Amino acid sequence: MDAGEWDTAAARDAFRQELESINVAIRLAVVPATAAILENQALVLRLQLEELDVLESRQASQRMQHSMYRAMLADLPLLAPNDSASRGCRRQAASSDTAIPSHPAVTVNPDGSTQLEEYIDQLKIAEEPPKQCYACMEETPINQGVILENCSHFWCHECLRRCFDLAIKNEGGHPVRCCEQLPKIPMDNPAIASVLGSKMITDLKAKIVEYETPNRTYCHERSCSTFIPPDQVLERMAACPICQNKTCAECKTQYHESPDCTAVHDEAFDEWRTKNQAATCPGCHRVVVISYGCNHMLCPCGSEFCYECSVIWKECTCERWHNDRLLDRAAEVADRLADGMANAVQVQQVAEALRAEGGCRHNNWTRTDLFTFTSSTAAEVTCADCHWRAGEFLWRCDRCGMRVCSRCRVDYKDFDDHRDY
Repeated sequence: MDAGEWDTAAARDAFRQELESINVAIRLAVVPATAAILENQALVLRLQLEELDVLESRQASQRMQHSMYRAMLADLPLLAPNDSASRGCRRQAASSDTAIPSHPAVTVNPDGSTQLEEYIDQLKIAEEPPKQCYACMEETPINQGVILENCSHFWCHECLRRCFDLAIKNEGGHPVRCCEQLPKIPMDNPAIASVLGSKMITDLKAKIVEYETPNRTYCHERSCSTFIPPDQVLERMAACPICQNKTCAECKTQYHESPDCTAVHDEAFDEWRTKNQAATCPGCHRVVVISYGCNHMLCPCGSEFCYECSVIWKECTCERWHNDRLLDRAAEVADRLADGMANAVQVQQVAEALRAEGGCRHNNWTRTDLFTFTSSTAAEVTCADCHWRAGEFLWRCDRCGMRVCSRCRVDYKDFDDHRDY
């Protein structure tokens, strides 16, 4: 027993002795008023004794809870299994998380409660069979993933962090998609937010402002090139939040007082753009240079235009393919299909197919284990879309031979109608 319980026992004895004295006095009382007062005092004592019974019952429950709590913590070193052996999945052995949640410190709250109940719930979750991650298709302990609302797909923590990190680094990765039922995974979901962390969420929110700005302005200083948010633009003058240099929001060069931007165009840049056959998006004025692919451009700002003439797509008479880029693309696809051993006839066949049908729709895929590749070049073990270096396998398009990870394959599978390359 502790000191608090000794006080309870002493109080019970004192209340009982006083109650016995009052009962004797009631029997001996002659005046009715005096007897009534004694009856009220007896009633108060009986209520206090009932409260002591409740308190002692609570203390007994707490003693049992504390005993179970300490016993479980003492047995944990014996109960903890070998993660990689017990689960039999490669991810768990490589993950920084563990299937069995780390137990809390042996502490008891001032009210006598502990974290035992919450911890037991975590253990129950850890004992559930692993689920297949919708993105990477690997078996993952359920406490190392999140079940998304709307579609109920299960994503492992590693894939969530990787895809949101990609969205920060590459505009093509935003928004982070799951499927047609959930084309945008909400980062404000508490379960997802706890996986990503506050820094990643803050960084992504800043990038979303950049991605959703239609006519963006970047610092003209090449060593800086920082995105200038719209709230930092006053009429044409855009002040860089990093280096404080001022950029013209109209022509994107160094800020100038004259409202006529044609007089201050960078002639060297115009010469470079002509030499490299660059195109300009008619929507956001972004300059684009491609080395392969057709003339159909889909800008991150949402505009579709022709690479040859920078006119809105299908409003010009240009061919879909430039011949040089068509042959380069055909050679790349033919090499993929022939494992780097394509001949001129195969290249020409692919070129004719591309010219007739447009780009590959990537409708059919075959899983290819890494050890089946004829060589071990970086391109063969890296996703062609997000450049993630695969550990075990990639998916290979049956038509063009492109290899992507499971996560990027989801985009092609669920959003095929939006693909045109």
